[in-house]
Amino acid sequence: MGTKLGYLKTKIKVTFNIENDAAQGAKEIYLLCEHNGWDPIALQPGTKSKEGTFSTTIELDKKDPSLKDKYQYRFQYIMHDGSEKFDNDWHADGYCANPFGGENSYFVIAEPAEEVKAEEPVAKETKKEAKAPAAKKTTTAKKATTAKKTTAAKKTTKSKAKE
Repeated sequence: MGTKLGYLKTKIKVTFNIENDAAQGAKEIYLLCEHNGWDPIALQPGTKSKEGTFSTTIELDKKDPSLKDKYQYRFQYIMHDGSEKFDNDWHADGYCANPFGGENSYFVIAEPAEEVKAEEPVAKETKKEAKAPAAKKTTTAKKATTAKKTTAAKKTTKSKAKE
């Protein structure tokens, strides 16, 4: 299941889920995430129908000027014998090196594009409107051609007069 992002008007809700097989028999699981300075956040065990699953949700404020497009995180597992181990999210958006010689998972904040609203239908041009611009271009082109011919004729006349 992994990480799920929900985009609200002012907040982004990020839900972390760890499934049965990924929980590895842990008694407790904590989320360690850079968004809060790596302070542990307890994941809550699932209900009987989802026994062995753990989850927690954090909220990020969209107006926070320090909001980033990618956040690193890891899970800390507390086993029944009291030992602990660290693991990544098996369904993370990606992995990156951490300063301890291992890797951290990361999730990417990429808010879905807003729905593109259909533009209002454009009124069809009448035949006169459609022809008018083309007629102007044709008239302008004819004038330019006539001017070129007139200039060429004058040059020819001048050169003949010199002879």
